[in-house]
Amino acid sequence: THGVRTQHDSHIPPQRALKLLEEGNARFVSGKTTSSFDFKPEHRTALAVHGQNPMAAVLGCADSRCPIETLFDVQAGDVFVLRNAGNTLS
Repeated sequence: THGVRTQHDSHIPPQRALKLLEEGNARFVSGKTTSSFDFKPEHRTALAVHGQNPMAAVLGCADSRCPIETLFDVQAGDVFVLRNAGNTLS
């Protein structure tokens, strides 16, 4: 693969995606993360050329001081992140 999730990667069922996010968050909380958020130019190119295939969408706070990818110990392209200000959603 390309070092990031693209459309060439298989679909992850919702229950498995939730489990992966829970496991990643547990690693973050324990200080034992495995992902090094090292988003290289070739990763950006792979996502542009081969398309995105995130396993989940996460709605987070716009004022967050910690990236969602860090909180769930995932790489860029693993999750689709939406940031929101003022706790509003419509």
